[in-house]
This record gives sequence, C-alpha cells and structure tokens, in this order.
Amino acid sequence: MNSRQEDILQALIEQYISSGSPVSSGLIAQQAGLNVSSATVRNEFAALEEDDYIQQPHTSAGRLPTEKAYHWYITRLNNRPIDNQVNTDLVEWFDHLGITEFKQVAKQLAGLTNLAVFWQHGDDVYCTGLTNLWQQPEYNQHQVLCDLSATIDRLDEIINQIFVDLPSTTQVLLGAESPFGRTASVIITKYDSDQGSGVIGILGPWRMDYDRNLRIIKYINNKLSYGQKKR
Repeated sequence: MNSRQEDILQALIEQYISSGSPVSSGLIAQQAGLNVSSATVRNEFAALEEDDYIQQPHTSAGRLPTEKAYHWYITRLNNRPIDNQVNTDLVEWFDHLGITEFKQVAKQLAGLTNLAVFWQHGDDVYCTGLTNLWQQPEYNQHQVLCDLSATIDRLDEIINQIFVDLPSTTQVLLGAESPFGRTASVIITKYDSDQGSGVIGILGPWRMDYDRNLRIIKYINNKLSYGQKKR
C-alpha cells in the first residue's frame, strides 16, 4: 500500500466510525484534506478493494472498511508516539474519585465511550453500559443481539480464559480474535496495582472510536499500575 492509499484508507475508516454510513469517493475528496480528485480516490478505492481493505455493500453505495482494514488502522494508532492526551473530564474524575472505586470508574468510562465496560479485579467481575451497546445500529438485528448477550452472560468465564495469556500491553481484539464473537471488538488491558491485578475492557462494535478509547484505557492502566505505587 502506498502512502496515498494509506491516507485515503485512514480517512475512510475515521469517516465511517464517525457517521456509520458507507463513505463515497466524493466525500473523501471534499473533506479529508488530501488534495485529490474524486476520480483519483475511486482509482485508489479499486486498489484497496482488490487488496481486501474495503468493501462495497451495494452497487450504488460508498465503501466500508473490512476487518483487515481495522487491524491495519489499530496497528497504525499503536505505532504513533505516546502522548498524554486524554479527556480532561476523565483526569478530573480520577483525581476526585480515587482509582480504587472500580464500579464508579467503570460507569464513568461507559459514559465517556458510550459503549459497554467490564472490569475484573480479584474475584469481582462487573459490567456496565449495556444499554449503550444495544443502541448501536450494528446490534439492531435480533440474532446478533442475542448472540452477544449470551456471550456477555459468560463474562467471568471469558476473562478467566484469556487472563493468563494477556500481555502487559493494551490489546484490541476484533472479528476472529474477539472472545465476544465476530461482530464485537474489545479494547482490553491487564494491570497490576497495590491492590492486586485485574482486567479492564471496552466492548463495542468494530465501528468504535479507537483513537480516543485507546488513549483513555491506556491512561487508566497507567493510573492503576503506577499511580497507586507512587502514593
């Protein structure tokens, strides 16, 4: 993939995450700031589609990112220089509340991400924000909703299965890698604090704001793993 294709693919993914609608070549040409014509974007779309990075749901529709495209995008985000840009409200919330109040932190995180959040610490497993999840258009189909609900009912079992093999770095598991089924994506991190080890996860559809959510969950991991030890 050349650099122009990378820029176009990133613009398409971020536009789709924002809108939830297939993305046209005209929209990329007009709004992405890439200084390319619609015809050029269409040509690059054809190449990206041939390489299985994007797909066209209907003949007259725009394009959608594939699972392969999301994996590429997440790797691109993880390879960027580390910075401390997180939501100011989140920082103030932690300073006010205290990181050990896990349930309140999880509720706040669910509100910030508009997704579901689960938290395992010791023998306690907590999940919140399921209403946020059910309101996502990806879960409008009854069977998809039922399948994900049945998986969440086994949350403690799933965490126990993946806990040992989780690396110390934050992971994004989606599609075939997701323990919550192919329609779900999860940003998950394992931490070690003075109060013990645990797991935090943000659960949603593939179409989630990875840029923002990765920053937030990495910030929380840092506060849990290092903040307590400095007190």
